[in-house]
Amino acid sequence: MSRSMCGRFGVAVMTAISGSLLLGSCSASADQPTKSPTPTGKAARQVVTVVTDPDKCDSEPAIVNAGEVVIRATAVGEEAIQVTLYGPKDGQFSLVYGSIPRLLPGTTKSMRVKLEQGAYEIACADDRDDERSRLTAI
Repeated sequence: MSRSMCGRFGVAVMTAISGSLLLGSCSASADQPTKSPTPTGKAARQVVTVVTDPDKCDSEPAIVNAGEVVIRATAVGEEAIQVTLYGPKDGQFSLVYGSIPRLLPGTTKSMRVKLEQGAYEIACADDRDDERSRLTAI
């Protein structure tokens, strides 16, 4: 089908001899090459957002691709919080991959980590205890 028959919206409407309506799709003609996406050479940055106070450690998304990940944490409570990313070691989540020490109320800080496939825990701790959320890299 020629481009002039397709019109602005890329769909051609033709009337068949029997009077019924047929729809046909349009594609670029040989004289109008289609554009292929070109790689930029950089993968999109993956960001995990953590919202924390002494009683919660909410993170999103829970699943990321293995590779470089940015953990961006915001303290919304009234106390300073430490945010730590743990990986598995000896059957527990005790291997420290990165930490944001002393995240003050109302502030946001980030850390970059490189994750292999597997399970991790994000801990948000004050002076009394910690709350944790799970993060999985696929």
